[in-house]
Amino acid sequence: MDMRISGVYQTYSAQPTRGTQLNATRPERARRDSDRVSISSQAEDYQAARRAITQTPDMRQEEVLRVQNMLDAGVYRVSAQDVAASIFRGIA
Repeated sequence: MDMRISGVYQTYSAQPTRGTQLNATRPERARRDSDRVSISSQAEDYQAARRAITQTPDMRQEEVLRVQNMLDAGVYRVSAQDVAASIFRGIA
């Protein structure tokens, strides 16, 4: 083994691991410094909105039943103009 490489190996292998040394020399600090998490107000707003979305049903059941009843009765009519307006609203 090259002399420089063996010297580096000996230097690093003689050092204790990072966490062991910190906790062994300063146990009071290790106990005092605990991990903390803080959430920004924007993240809290996002979480509240996401919770509200997941609790809202994907479809309005009463509206689906109303249209289904109209279709079954043969009285559901949609004008071509309304369909075209809806299509263009989706594009714009």
